[in-house]
Amino acid sequence: MPAEGASLRAIGLLLLLSVIWASAFTLIRVTVVEIPTATMVAGRLAFAGLFLFVVLRWSGKSLPLDRENLVVFALLGVTGNVIQFTLIAVGE
Repeated sequence: MPAEGASLRAIGLLLLLSVIWASAFTLIRVTVVEIPTATMVAGRLAFAGLFLFVVLRWSGKSLPLDRENLVVFALLGVTGNVIQFTLIAVGE
């Protein structure tokens, strides 16, 4: 059985994640009226990429930038993010 503090921390983090995730869908609904879908998706993914790059650099790590890994990263980005966020925005 986890300690009381650990379970409260886990519940707090889960609630924070829920708020962040729900706010993303709300913001999509609000912005899709004013901003074209492709622009919104590109901006959202550019911001997320920049944030992850800063975290990566801050942790002292780097990405392998050989051709094979770049192709895998591109395929994962398109199938896991671009298509998904575009369809969500169109649906909103």
